[in-house]
Amino acid sequence: VKAENWWRKSAEQGHALSQYDLGQCYEKGWGVERNMALAAEWYTKAAAQGNEYAIKRLNELKGE
Repeated sequence: VKAENWWRKSAEQGHALSQYDLGQCYEKGWGVERNMALAAEWYTKAAAQGNEYAIKRLNELKGE
C-alpha cells in the first residue's frame, strides 16, 4: 500500500516509470482494487513517454 502511494505521487507528476508501476498495481491488485481500465490508462501515459515496458504491456493486453 505504501509503495502504491509513492508511485501515485510520482506518476501524477509525470514520471513514466512510476506511471508504469502504478499501472501494474491496478493490473495485479497490489495495494489497490484490481482495475484493468485504470491499469491501461496508466500504461498509456507511460507509453506516450516511450516507456518500453508500458508499450509491451499495452500490446499484450490488446492481444497483439
